[in-house]
Amino acid sequence: MPTERIAILVDGSNLYHYLRELKLTGLAEFDYKAFADFLARGRVLASATYYIGKGLMENYGG
Repeated sequence: MPTERIAILVDGSNLYHYLRELKLTGLAEFDYKAFADFLARGRVLASATYYIGKGLMENYGG
């Protein structure tokens, strides 16, 4: 039986604002690797990408 492989794409801006709505603290120390592993649920994680939109990068000096 083949092993299922997945790719995870995280919209960083939406995730950040959602976590803030939940009143979570310490967002700078958020463990994205553990989050990706949780989402993978035992499947092979082929890639995990955290991205923000180009407009946001320009607003923050990126």
